[in-house]
This record gives sequence, structure tokens and C-alpha cells, in this order.
Amino acid sequence: MAAPGQGELVGRAADLARVEELLGVPAPAGRGVLLAGDAGVGKTRLADELRARAGDAGWRVLVGHCLDFGGDSLPHLPFAEIVGAAADDVPGAVAAVQEQHPALVALLPGDSGGRAPSRPELVDAVWALLRRLGAERPVLLVVEDAHWADASTRGLLGHLLARLPGSPVSVLVTYRAEDLHRRHPLRADVPTWARLAGVSRTALAPLGSEDVRRLVQALRTGLPDGVVERIVERAEGNAFFTEELVAAAGSGERALSADLADLLLLRLDALSAPARTLLRTLAVGGRETSHALLEVVAELPDGELDAAAREAVDAHVLTAGADTYAFRHALLAEAVYDDLLPGERVRWHRRYAAALAGATRPGSAAELARHASAAHDTATALPASVRAGDEAAGVGGFAEALLHYEHALELLAEGGDADPAGEQLDLVVRAAAAAVSAGELHRGVVLLRDLLARLPEDADPARRTLVVVELAAALLLVDGVADPVELTSTALERAPDDLPGELRARLLALHARGWLGRGRQEDAADWALRAVELATELELPAVLVDARTTLARLQFATAGGEAEAGLLTSTAAARAAGDVGTELRGGFSLGTLHYEQGRLAQAQQDLSTITARAVEAHQPWAPYAISSRVLAALVAYVRGEWEEAGRLVSLEGEQAPPLPQAVLAAAGLYLLAGRGDDGSAAGRLSELRRWWDHDSLLALNCTAAGIDLLGDRGELEAAAALHGDGVRVLRAAWADEHPGALVRLSALLLGQYATAGVALTPAAALVADAELAVAAATRTGPEARAWLARVHAEHLRLQHATGGPVSADELVAAWEEAASRSAEFGHVFETARSQARLAAVLRATGRGGAEQAAAAEAVAARLGAAPLLREVAALGFRSAPSAELLTAREREVLELVAQGLSNREVGQRLFISAKTVSVHLSNVMAKLGAASRTEAVFRAQRAGLLAPG
Repeated sequence: MAAPGQGELVGRAADLARVEELLGVPAPAGRGVLLAGDAGVGKTRLADELRARAGDAGWRVLVGHCLDFGGDSLPHLPFAEIVGAAADDVPGAVAAVQEQHPALVALLPGDSGGRAPSRPELVDAVWALLRRLGAERPVLLVVEDAHWADASTRGLLGHLLARLPGSPVSVLVTYRAEDLHRRHPLRADVPTWARLAGVSRTALAPLGSEDVRRLVQALRTGLPDGVVERIVERAEGNAFFTEELVAAAGSGERALSADLADLLLLRLDALSAPARTLLRTLAVGGRETSHALLEVVAELPDGELDAAAREAVDAHVLTAGADTYAFRHALLAEAVYDDLLPGERVRWHRRYAAALAGATRPGSAAELARHASAAHDTATALPASVRAGDEAAGVGGFAEALLHYEHALELLAEGGDADPAGEQLDLVVRAAAAAVSAGELHRGVVLLRDLLARLPEDADPARRTLVVVELAAALLLVDGVADPVELTSTALERAPDDLPGELRARLLALHARGWLGRGRQEDAADWALRAVELATELELPAVLVDARTTLARLQFATAGGEAEAGLLTSTAAARAAGDVGTELRGGFSLGTLHYEQGRLAQAQQDLSTITARAVEAHQPWAPYAISSRVLAALVAYVRGEWEEAGRLVSLEGEQAPPLPQAVLAAAGLYLLAGRGDDGSAAGRLSELRRWWDHDSLLALNCTAAGIDLLGDRGELEAAAALHGDGVRVLRAAWADEHPGALVRLSALLLGQYATAGVALTPAAALVADAELAVAAATRTGPEARAWLARVHAEHLRLQHATGGPVSADELVAAWEEAASRSAEFGHVFETARSQARLAAVLRATGRGGAEQAAAAEAVAARLGAAPLLREVAALGFRSAPSAELLTAREREVLELVAQGLSNREVGQRLFISAKTVSVHLSNVMAKLGAASRTEAVFRAQRAGLLAPG
């Protein structure tokens, strides 16, 4: 684990820049900054970074600390530390000032003797010393933890702040905002000082969630995603709490460490007994509790309750809302709760449960379930948990609903109800539906399969069929678990004549979807038509729309126009019927149809619309929702809108279930491959490998991007092995010996071997597989035609590179066809890559190629595609770089490199990591055709992109 307070300053670049500007670093301006922030939020870490940067800029940095001596702080303690350090560092200057200002001796080590100096004398002495030191170089004076400063220190500090304007001295004062209770003396000083000329007041807010995640990763790598998210949630942006929680997680602990708990509870020792009682009551209630509920639960008279609340608010332990009280930090609530004895907790929970019984406001059922469970009152907790799940699902909180339903199942089991066909069945069906909507597909499948396996043979056939229908619907959304057709076939065979019509209609529609997934189009159409007939007869709009969507999908291959019309109709009907799942399926299908037709702009619009609809319906991680988002990202990538693709695959500010996280991360690999590996590729590919059997599209994306990532690093055998593994997974998942994806994978692998000039034994087999895949397709769109042309071109390039008999005319024609087909499809990057390879062929055969190379270079430069830029540069075509060749950030990095700074130093200047600097430099070198940092600077200066050094 990284040492706290060391390494990269995470999440504070903007704060650091602001404080630097306010203080006038590096240009001295005689200013003061009052920096507030809660304990542990990062004031000291930011001050340390500021001191280092000021020191690097040539400033003299002096630091003094205020300490907590329980109200008996030593007078002028931080200034004694400052003057003592100056005496050790520059004794001559201190002696000279002391000769003119004898009062300075009072702040030096040892017995000062004589009379105590007056405040004016001491102020003049300290100021004279600072001015003397500032005459040599600017001075930054840092006074930390001013909330513990004694009156003498505060007085001296106020006088110094007033003298700053026009001087070579700047002052930074840090303090804890939450310690400034109503009677704290600094509470009056701070606004007074802030009104002085040149003095500013600012505060450090808690870190954002993404910054906390980065901090966790910096402190300890390899923590499971769930542990990281729990730390992010509990730390609430506090850097110190994050460090403590990471340390505890590293040793396998979930509870607060004893040291952290003691530190948190220490603040409560000074509070009165009624205030501590109130805090215990609140800790059992949760992070936030209403005043009305506290009046019922707290064992305090009204007057004492109000007084206790006021005391806790003034002590910055609680915050008051319109009608609620909440702990300032959730960890404080945890510490107080953990400090309660078991009997105390049960009694408090029982009082809360009694007070909440009969409450109907939103959220009350969840509260009642929690308190009743903790009070061991199962009879109350069980129905409350079910009601809480229903409430959460009703407002789109499907992840929360799943937790409530599963808790109800646990309570049911504890109560001895072992009948899977009774109340358990209804709860499992609700829980599985919530799991699917929340993106926890496999959890839903596990719940339903377990239930189905436990149903007795004499279970009600309708109840059994209901479970089969729910399970089949879930299985259609996951890969590699079980075949839903076997399940639905058996259910149809066993279905009694009196099976409820709605269940039968749903079963027919799902059976049709299962055959569609198997590629059995005639069977799918037959069963879908049966479902349409029954759904029409029984007036079941949701089933009718689902079956018609299947029929529309079947028309993809033969009647694109009819399929489009059918999907538009069914999607609109699903929305009108309130069937969000079918609406998402229809919208995704429409986007897929347009993508396969090569109508990329329309496809992106369709997919963006359905993604937004899923968010609106509170189902962003539902199966077709996440599929739409991923495909939207891939379409953006194909169209050359890489920034948009990056935005879509990013989860910044979002908390997704594990599988959606993995699916988006796999799609993001295309950008990593296109822009160049930043060193994370191997780790990402390894992490995502465990998800291949859960999602075939994820496996495809990992394989396609991974072939380029590994091939570009010269790891051809690893790329070939990855290709083989990916093909096996896709063939099994899609029950197809020649899935269309083989065409792209074959082209990419052939291309990597051709670039390396290394013979590939199964090359002919790869070509044959690709041709068979296209021939087996019922309909061939522009994407398949583009990749098949690329397969032939790469195969010829490989043969040529390894000494095979290939004519120049054949090679040129193949690459012209590949570039033309890729452009027809609209794949911006692959068109540029094909143009670059066409340029290489033309140059090698004496037919030019400069135009194609320039076109490829322009696209690669715009996309930041470093590997392609290197490939173009290696062709030897030299063109004068345009001013737009380098991005603003790349130019900033190169300017600092030109000044002789290392990657680490550049990163410190620009508030980015050294690894990010390295990536920018790789892009710059590729764009300029340079082999080193020095050559990149030279080429940029010669081209006028940088000022001459």
C-alpha cells in the first residue's frame, strides 16, 4: 500500500492552482489565503504540495504548526517554530534582525530573560525578519491548524496579514471549518482577516467520487470493485477516511479500525449527556432522522431534545435540515452505532419500529423493515421488506428492490416457510424481475433456476409455468448459461389445457424468441404467429408487441423496409402499453437494423434515443439498455467520433453492476487500441477474460481490440491465441460454426502478421472461414463486405511480405477495393488504415501513394491514433506539419519537454500523471515521425509548431 500523503495529488489540481494564484506563486504578490476544510479532507496534503512547488520556484518556505493542548496552548507556538527554523537555516539574518529588534529573542529557543515584549514589538520583530528574508527571495509562510491557535498567535497573525500588500511575503493559514463552533474565537477572526486587502478565503470541498476511486487505486491496487465502491460511499470524499478504510480493507476488515473509531468518538467527549444520548438515537436511526421521529423515539424531554440538538449542531457533529438532523459524516454515525452495546441497539431499534408502524410516507417501509429486523421482529420485518421492494420498484429503484426482496426471502426462510410453491415463489419472481431490470441478469437466473429445481412434482402447473416463463425470459438475455428453447419446449409439452391464456401467450412468444436466437427462422416465425393470434384474441398488448418485434427481426434479412416499419410500430406500441422491456428491445433492434444497413448516423440516433429512454425509465443497466449504449459507442467509434465513444463507455459519476461495467470496458478497448496502449492493455484484457462466457459481444470486442493491442506490441503468438479463444467462445455462444464476426477477426489477425512480415500457418484457413461466414449469412451488409475485402487484401499483403508470388496489380487492386469498401461502410479509422496500406503498396510499386498517405495521416492525427501515425511515418512520405497537427495539451507537454523537464516534472506542472505525459509524448512522436523526445522537439521547432529554444 502506498504511504499516505505521498505520490500524486489526487483530485486537487484545480484547488492547488487556485491557491497558487491567490498567493501569487510563483510570482510574489504579498497575499494571504485562509484555507478551510474538514479534518482529513486534504488541507495538509495540498499545503505540502504548495510548499514543494514554491520551493521549486525559488521561494523560501517557513512552516509553523498550531497544536491542541486542551485549551492551554503555548503562546506564539507556530511563530516560535518558524523563527527557530530560520535561526538554524540563516542564523546571520536572524541575528541581524534580533540586534535591531530584541523582542525576537522571545521566539527563539532557550530562556529569553528580561521582560516580555509587547505585542507591537513582537509584530515588528517578526515582520522585520520576514522582510529581511524576503529581500533575498520570496517568502511563503504557512501556519497550519489555526483552529488550535492561542489568542497571542491569532493576534500576531492578524497584524502580519494586514501588512502583506506590496511585500515579498505571502501567508497560507489552514484551519478546520467544522471546529469553529459559535463561541470559537477564530470564528470572528476569519471574516475580519478576509476583509483585509490581499487576503482571500477559500475552502476545500470533499473529493468527488471519481477522485476517491483514483485515490483508492493509488493507495492499493487489486481491491475488488465492490470493495472500492463501498469505500467511496463511506469515505464521502474525505482523503484521510479513504486511507483508513483502504488500510482496513487490505487486512480484510469491514468495520472501522479502532484508531479511526477512537478519533471520531473523541469529538463527542466534550458534549453533554443529553447530546450524547441524542447522537446514539440518531446513529440507530441512520444517517438522517426527522425531528418528529426523534420526539417519539428519543428518551429526552422536549426542552432537552432541542438543547441537545443545538449543542451537537454548534459542535459541527450534526447538521440541521428543514425538519431533520443528520451526522456531518456517515463514518461518525458508524462509530457511534458500533460503540453501542448489543442490548442498547435492540432496544433502540424496537422503539424505532414501534414509532414507524403504520407509517405510509415513501421510504417508511424500508425503515420499518430495517429496524424490525434488527429488533428480531420477523413478523413485522417480512411484510415491510416486501412492501419496501414494491415501493422501490415502483419508482425505478430496481437494485434497491432486489435487496429488499432478497431480505424478505431470508426472513421467510428464518421463519420456517420452506414451501417453494407458496409465498417464496411470488417473492423470487419479483426479485428476479428486479434483478434483470437492475442489470444483475445472472442473479435473476440463479434465483429462478434454484426455485424451479426445488418445486415439487405435484406443484400447481400454472405456478410452475410462471417460473419457466420468467426463467426463459431471463435466459434469452444472457449467454452461455442454458438453452431457453429446451425449457420452453418442455413447458409447452406439459402445459395443461386450462393453463391461463396470458401465461400460454407469453410462453409462445418466448419460444419464438428462442428459435430466433438459434437461427431457426421458420420455427421462430411459426411460434411468433401463434403468439400474435392468441395475444390478439385475449387483448394482451405487451405479448402482442413482443411477438411482432420477433417477426420484424425475422424480416432483417429479406425485407429491410418492412422490418423497419414493423419495429417502429412495435416500439411505439410497447411504449403506449407501458412495456419498457419490449420498448428497449424494439429500439435496440431498430438501431441494429440501421447499423447492418450501413445507415450509421440513423443507427446512432436510434441507439442514443433508446439509451436515454432507459435512463428515463430508471433502467440504465437493463439488458437492451446497456446493449444500446455499447452499440452507440461502437457506432461513434466507427464514425470517427472517438470523444463521443469515450463518453459513452465512461462510467464517471455512475455506479453500474459488474457485468455492465465489464461490457463498457470491453468496448473501450477499441479506443485504447486505436490510440495506442498506455500500458494498461494486458491488465484490462486479463480482467475482462472472466466475463467472456457471460456476454458474447464482450468477448468479441475483447478479441478484436486485443488482436491489435497485442499485435502492435509484437506479441503475435498471444494475438493468435486470443483469436482462437475468441472464435471458440463465439461459435459456442451463437451455435454457429461460421458467425459473421469471424470475418473481422480474420482480417485483423492477418493484418498483424502481415505488418510483422511473419508467416501465419493457418492464413488460408482464416480466409476460408471468412468467406464461408459471408456465404452463410442470409443477408450481407456493407460492414461484412468491407471486412471480407480487407481479409483478401491482408492475405495478399502477408503473402507478399513473406515472399509469396503476388503480382503488384493484384495487390494494388485488393487494397483499392478494401479502402473503397471501408469508406462505403463509413468506418473512418479502418478506411484510413486501408489508405495507409494502399499507400505502402503504391510506393513499393513506384505508383506514388503520397495522396493516400496524407489522407490517412490527417485522419490519424485528428483521432490521436498513434499506431497508425507511426505506420504512415514509416512510409517515408514527408509533409509539412500543420498548426492543427498537435492538440493544445500535446503542445503544452512538448513545450515543457523542450525546457528540459522530465515526464514526472511535466506531470507536476500540468497536474497529470507521468504515465499520461508518456502517452501524449508517444502521440506527438508518432505525429511528427520522431524516434525520440529530442527529435520531436527539433521537428516541432523546425515546423514552426514550437518557438525555437
